[in-house]
Amino acid sequence: MKNKLITILFYLLFFLILSQCSVRRYVVEEEKLSIVDSYYSNVPIRDISKYLKKAESYVKFISSICYYKGYVLSERLKISEREARLIDLQKFAEREIFFNRTSSGTAVVLYSDIEKALLLTCAHVINFPDTILSYYYIESGKKNVVESVGFRIKQEFYISNIPDYDSIEVILYDRNLDIAFILVHLKSDKITSIIPSLEFPFGDSDKLAIGNFIYLIGYPSGFKLVTKGIIGSIKSDKSGEIIVDAPFNRGASGSIVLAINSITSVVEIVGIARSSAADFLQYLAPERGSGFESAESLTPYRGEIYISRYSSIKYGITQVVPINAIRNYIRNNRSLFNKYRINIDNIKM
Repeated sequence: MKNKLITILFYLLFFLILSQCSVRRYVVEEEKLSIVDSYYSNVPIRDISKYLKKAESYVKFISSICYYKGYVLSERLKISEREARLIDLQKFAEREIFFNRTSSGTAVVLYSDIEKALLLTCAHVINFPDTILSYYYIESGKKNVVESVGFRIKQEFYISNIPDYDSIEVILYDRNLDIAFILVHLKSDKITSIIPSLEFPFGDSDKLAIGNFIYLIGYPSGFKLVTKGIIGSIKSDKSGEIIVDAPFNRGASGSIVLAINSITSVVEIVGIARSSAADFLQYLAPERGSGFESAESLTPYRGEIYISRYSSIKYGITQVVPINAIRNYIRNNRSLFNKYRINIDNIKM
């Protein structure tokens, strides 16, 4: 009897200890994420290779060169900027100079017919100043004596894969938005087919969200390239500027930015890439055409020395002009487009 009681007490003690040491289980219900939680997709939800291939046909490489004629003034004349705009520079100049400025970027064909094609690009790709002034730095570095004045005399454009055009005309641009519209006048008697124009609809950039997946198509460094990224930041101010982490290089300004609508699965254009953050460095450089520009030499350089500027791009910080701002700008300038016989209702906005 005594042994039986001890056995019972032992089992009671064992179960008591076991109950105290048992692990309490908590059931945590995980939040279920859906690919349609966002208006635009956060992941590449399907293969859109054929759409990207099609989009490449709308995108063109554009380059521009602007020619200037300038006058170099003597420092001893101490000519101010105001005086330089009033006097006969040819009379006071020590010598005449000729120089040029170049730029390149990406443009997308918004509309085309047998006579013309309308392209969208960034304003800074095609916009050069009419007048360029340089200064002598005296009196603690103040810019108060003009060294040279250059005047724009001619500008030329080149656009890839548009053969047999008569002329290219910048019909509208906005420096603040950094967008420009170019009209290509075609040789209609030599056109065998209409140039492909954008078939993807304009999206709604107000519905973009941080983390949305995007594609960029453009010509960085002159190479046609499709790249990808995500929306990293959206400014809450009036501009609504978008920052993406996609790579950016010279020539990519004007690249189209595409996103996939999560609800309809339609590929939409949500903006154009305009620039990247960069640090600017100044350095001394030899005169162009001196032979010392790219090759090492054992002979000391004795020619003219110029100040040049180099931009060091901060990759992964690409600024995008939102498509809603572009759409509104087009609509607000309907009358101007009508003047060039372009019905903006034919653009998929």
